[in-house]
Amino acid sequence: MMIKGGIRIGGLGISGYDADAAAYFDRAGVTDNTAKVQINGFVKGIKDLGLYNSMVSWPLRSTQNSGTNTAYSLGGLGVYNGTLTNGPTWGTSGITFVEASSHYLNIPTFTASPSSYMFGGVFNPSTTGMGGSCIIAHNGTTNADAFQINDSGSNVLTGGHRQVAGSTYILPADQTFTTGVFQFAQQGWTGSVVRRVLNKSSEQTANSGAFGGFISPLRINSRGDAVQIGKNKVVAFAYMLHSQGASLATANSIYDLYNSTLGTGLGLP
Repeated sequence: MMIKGGIRIGGLGISGYDADAAAYFDRAGVTDNTAKVQINGFVKGIKDLGLYNSMVSWPLRSTQNSGTNTAYSLGGLGVYNGTLTNGPTWGTSGITFVEASSHYLNIPTFTASPSSYMFGGVFNPSTTGMGGSCIIAHNGTTNADAFQINDSGSNVLTGGHRQVAGSTYILPADQTFTTGVFQFAQQGWTGSVVRRVLNKSSEQTANSGAFGGFISPLRINSRGDAVQIGKNKVVAFAYMLHSQGASLATANSIYDLYNSTLGTGLGLP
C-alpha cells in the first residue's frame, strides 16, 4: 500500500511496483490489479532496454488508462496526455474509432524536435481497406505535413514523410495486414533512412532527398488536415521514441515486450 503523498523506497513504491509505474497509476486512476501488473512489467522492461527516458506512450485499453476524455501518457520523456475528440470510445481491448467520423486522439506539442525518432501503434482494423486512415500521424494541416503509419486501401500498410520540398514520400514494397486481428505497426526515421515494421517483418529504404524535420503535435487515428479520417478500427497502444530511429532490433524488442505485458490477451502474431 502506498503512503499518502507518494513516498517511494528506491526505485520501488511501497506496494512493490516500480515508482514510475505507481505514479502513473495515481495519475491515470488505474485500479485494476491485472492492469497494474501489465503496466509495471512494461515500465520495468522499457527501463531494462534503456529506452524509458526516450519514450512517451499511450496505453489505450480501458483498464490501463483513465477511461475518460483524457488518455494519460506513460514514459520518461515527459507528460503528453492526449484528448479524445468527437467521441471515440474506450473498451477493454482499446479505443474504438468509428467509420465516417472525425474521431481522433490529440497529443500536445512536444518540447523538443528530435533528429531521429520511432513511433507506432497496435491496431485492429475491422473494415477491409481503411482507405488512408492513419494509425498515428503528425498533426499537419496538409498532406505534406504527414509522417504517418496508415492503410492506403486493401489492407496495405504504408508510411509517409514530409519532405522539405513539401511532397510526401511513400515507402515502397507495401506490406499487407489481416483484417480483424491486432497488428503492431512501427516506423522509424534517421536522416535519410526510413524503416517500417509490421509485427516483426521489416522493410528498409534509403532516400537521397532531404526529409523535413519532426512535426508536432501528433494525432492518433487521423491527420490534422482532416482528409484521412479514421475508419473502423480499435487502437490499443501508441508510442513515440525520441532520438531513436530506423532500428529493427529496437522495434522488435518493443514488440516482444508489449506482447508479454500491456498486450497480453490481444493475440498479436
